[in-house]
Amino acid sequence: MHGVCLTCRTLVNGVSVSERVPVKHGGRIMLGNNHLYRLSCPHTLNPNGESELMDYEQAMKEISINELTNGE
Repeated sequence: MHGVCLTCRTLVNGVSVSERVPVKHGGRIMLGNNHLYRLSCPHTLNPNGESELMDYEQAMKEISINELTNGE
């Protein structure tokens, strides 16, 4: 994939990725070990008008759970 570091740690919603994946409003993107971003795109809210946003601690817990269950 052009322009992507395949050896860099990249997670989307707590799951390790190595190719392009869609990210929706409220999605979490982690680059490396310290840079966590949350996508804010209010025009794409859930049909009921609510968004499922996580804070930093919840996102880190999600990553830890996924790494433990996937053996990463």
